[in-house]
Amino acid sequence: MKLLTKLPVFIVILLFAACKKDNVAPVDNAAGVKKHQAVAGTFWPTSGVNFTAVTINGNFGTNPAAIKVKFNGVAAIVNSATTSQVVATVPHEATTGKISVTVNGITKTSSTDFKVLKIVKEGSLSTDFYINKLSFDKSGNGITYLLTTTGVKKITANGSISTLYTAPPISLPKYYGMTGIDNDGLGNVYITRSLFLDSTYRIEPEGWVNTVTLLKSSVVLKINAAGQATTLLGDGVRTNFKVLYDIKVNAKQQNLLLLQSELWNVGGILTKVTSSGNTQNVNWLRPGYCFFPDNDGNYYTISPDTANTGKLFKVDANGTATYISGKGGEGRKDGPANVATFESPNGLVVDNVGNVIILHRLHPFRVVNTAGYAGILSGSIPDVNINRAMYYNYFNNKIYIVSHTSTGSIIRQYALK
Repeated sequence: MKLLTKLPVFIVILLFAACKKDNVAPVDNAAGVKKHQAVAGTFWPTSGVNFTAVTINGNFGTNPAAIKVKFNGVAAIVNSATTSQVVATVPHEATTGKISVTVNGITKTSSTDFKVLKIVKEGSLSTDFYINKLSFDKSGNGITYLLTTTGVKKITANGSISTLYTAPPISLPKYYGMTGIDNDGLGNVYITRSLFLDSTYRIEPEGWVNTVTLLKSSVVLKINAAGQATTLLGDGVRTNFKVLYDIKVNAKQQNLLLLQSELWNVGGILTKVTSSGNTQNVNWLRPGYCFFPDNDGNYYTISPDTANTGKLFKVDANGTATYISGKGGEGRKDGPANVATFESPNGLVVDNVGNVIILHRLHPFRVVNTAGYAGILSGSIPDVNINRAMYYNYFNNKIYIVSHTSTGSIIRQYALK
C-alpha cells in the first residue's frame, strides 16, 4: 500500500452570486422602511467534514440575530454574526450543495457548492515489527518514517520499507525506550531515546519487595539521510532530562519542542530548544493525553492539569494558550464549547482547515471546529488499541491510525474526501 501520495491542494475562493443594485434594499411601502437583504461575498473553507465552521463574508444588515443559514437545504447553527460576517457550523445531516443565507425573509444562494467531506477507510499495511510512532517527511516527498522498538525505518512513496537506523546493541535488564520522532524536511530525522534499567528491587518500609524501572539516560539523536546518528542533546545522565516522551521539529522557527515527564498520565513539561542550543520551558499548560503540533508552530492538547482537565487548548510557540472547547469532567458530550466533554481521548489531529479530530477507543471520530463546537462524525468506528496512535498528513489530507497485533503493527489509512 502506498502510505503517502502527495496530492496538490488547491484552495479555491468561491463567490456567491452578486445581487443586482435594484434588489439590494427593497422598500416596504407600507412602513417606508428598507428591508436588508443578504448580500454575500466569499466563504471559507470551501470544503470540510460535517461540523466544520464556515465563515461567510458579506452585507447582512443591521440585525445579525435574524440571519438563517442552510447547507444544501439543512439548517445550520449560527455560531456568530455581525453585519459583515457570519460563522456557521455545517450540520451533521448536510451533504454537498449550495449555501443559502436568509435575512428578513429574503434568501440568497451561493453559485457554487460547499463540499462535505467524509472520513473513509482506504486500506491498511501490516508489519512484522512494532511501530511506536510515525513522521511524514515535511518536504512532501512521500516518505514516512517509522519509529520502532529498535530504531527507525522508512517507507517510500511506492511502499518499499528499509532500515534507516538501528540502536546500539544492549542486553537485559537494560533496554531502550524509543519514544519520539520527527523530521526537518531536509533529510534529517530526530528521535528521543531513553535508556532504562529494569528488574531492580528495593525493600519498602512495610517489608514488601518493589520492582523498579530506573531511567539511566535520555537523549535526542539527529540521524542524517545515510543513517548516521549524532547526539544532539542530553549528556547521558538523568540530571539533564527526565523521560523524553516526544519531539517535534518546528522548521519555520528552527527549534525543537521536547515533551518530558516522569509519568505520562500526569502530563509533561514542554521544553523549547533553539537552534543555538538554548532551552526554555514552555509549560503554561502541561500536554497530557494528546499532543499534536500544526505547521505553524502551535500545538493542541487536551490537558491533564487539575484546573483544566478534559479541556482542549491551542498553545503557541511562546506558551500562550487559547481555550477552544470543553467544560471539563467526565463523559463524551457534544455541543457548544461550554457543554462538550472529552474524557480519555486516544489521540487527536488537526486538519487543513483547523478542525480538531479526536479519537476515542472503539467510538466514532469526533470533531471540534474552530468555533469550539463538538460533534460525532458518521462512518466506521476506527479500530485502535493503544494510546496516542493517530496521525495526520497535511500533504494528502489523510489520517493514519497505528495499532498492534501479537506479531507486529497495523497502519490503517483514512481519507477525508
